[in-house]
Amino acid sequence: MILRGLVVAIGGFLFIFAPGLPMRLLTQRFRSFDRDLLYWGIGTWFVSLLPMLFLQSLLRQFVLGPGSADTVPEGAWRFMLPFLSSLVGALVVQGALYLVLRYKRPERAAQFMDGLSLGFGSGLVIQVFIGFTFISAGFRLSFGDLSTPFQTVLAELPLHILMIWLIAHILYRAAVPMVSGALGVLLARAVSSSLRFLWIAILTYTVFESIFGFILLGLGRQSLEASSAGGMDLVNLLVTVAYYVLAFVLAYRWLLSQKNTQDSESAIRGG
Repeated sequence: MILRGLVVAIGGFLFIFAPGLPMRLLTQRFRSFDRDLLYWGIGTWFVSLLPMLFLQSLLRQFVLGPGSADTVPEGAWRFMLPFLSSLVGALVVQGALYLVLRYKRPERAAQFMDGLSLGFGSGLVIQVFIGFTFISAGFRLSFGDLSTPFQTVLAELPLHILMIWLIAHILYRAAVPMVSGALGVLLARAVSSSLRFLWIAILTYTVFESIFGFILLGLGRQSLEASSAGGMDLVNLLVTVAYYVLAFVLAYRWLLSQKNTQDSESAIRGG
């Protein structure tokens, strides 16, 4: 039990600091982030959190009725509700980030690193408090504390399943800032050139947030919430790991291609 608790606690620390991996990759390839916009991204996400959760809760109550937080949608709503919930989150978060970028970089002056810094900042704090929950649960588990259902689940899981489950969470924490940075670059292009890039960012955010739920439903899981609570089987976890690795790689490669394109355009204009 001591070893299991230490594994969970270490996983919590790695979860909290996982964004250091994409940050290191990006700072090695590009110049350093704009700290002012990085902090603005963090603050904007916190400010957007309350209206986003309120609107998503309102949507769920509209579809399922009041007092039905644990109800699983039936029929087409099993797929439509996660998609619409993600769309609401995209409209709130990406819309707020777009307004901040327009305020901070007026006169169509937003550049690649401006959007990357703002977007990356918004992804730095997403779900960060889960890491503290893991650390607390790990230390309590080391002392044999099984006073909560979560502690009991952690104690009963096979060790290899537990480790893959923690890896999946760590990969999520690493992928989100990278994807958010890519979305920030789209927002910068929306400010500097065409508003259609804002809608592309909203659509991309929606797909990123909802497609994993679709995969779980396709594998026979009743809901994303149910899977998170107790569906920690091997297939579920391997799909999760593969999805977040793919999202991380695609976002990073897209950022590299966009930076190379911008450098080529700047060289042509300079020539």
